[in-house]
Amino acid sequence: MGAVGKNPAEDQCGAQPPLFVENYGQIARLGLWGFPISNDGTKLPCVKWKEFQDRPPSPDELAGWRKLFPHAGVGIPTGIATGVVIIDADNHDAIKNLESRGIPKTWRVRTRRGRHFYFAHPDFVVANSAGRIADHVDVRGRGGFVVAPGSLGKDGFEYKWELDFSPDDVALAGLPDWLMNLLRPKPQPERPLVGPKAFAGEMTAYARKALEGELDRLSNAGYGTRNDTAAKVAFNLGNLIGGGELDDGVVRIALYQIADGWPNATKTRDTIDRALEAG
Repeated sequence: MGAVGKNPAEDQCGAQPPLFVENYGQIARLGLWGFPISNDGTKLPCVKWKEFQDRPPSPDELAGWRKLFPHAGVGIPTGIATGVVIIDADNHDAIKNLESRGIPKTWRVRTRRGRHFYFAHPDFVVANSAGRIADHVDVRGRGGFVVAPGSLGKDGFEYKWELDFSPDDVALAGLPDWLMNLLRPKPQPERPLVGPKAFAGEMTAYARKALEGELDRLSNAGYGTRNDTAAKVAFNLGNLIGGGELDDGVVRIALYQIADGWPNATKTRDTIDRALEAG
């Protein structure tokens, strides 16, 4: 996991300034994390980066990148884990379109032709999209990334915080209502509700194996993925509870015991409760 892989961008990942360490430090102080990308304008990752959507790199991974790619740019994953959604306006008209509809003061980065508008991630999954909001306006959410300030783009352009809109000038804003409504997933058609079955009092071999597997999965969840893993595990076990395969009380206590050993256990307990009910 996190190993450096041969990549078409590899020849460019250490070829020119700015310094990876300096740029990474700028985003780390904001509570963000990233990975090295090429500085030749292609914005290609220097490493296999998908796992860093859900967790920050380890100190050993960072140390390796600093050594291998000392002059690389930085890509910032977007989505729930890093807590940011980026609206990428690719030209002047796109910027004016967004501003006419109402954009609060928030972090802004100058790109080669437009702006990156940073927003705090809402309480639902935001998908990537291109041109859905308006022409030349892209959304970077789950599965996406953006170029961090200080990195280089095409023709040596340097991504920079816009004057008076850096994190030193303004706070990170939430999405405006009109944008929130556009990005919120559309409700799915209601399905007929089927009432849960009562637990029969005896756990089948299948249910026991499933319970043990999910508890083991949660126990081994890595830093930065625990809350997300707790939601998935509790949802899966909630399905078995609803089918009468497992006892709600037994499952809930077992999940709590794991979560109580983590920081912010109250938040994780709440995640477990909601996911169990949803399952």
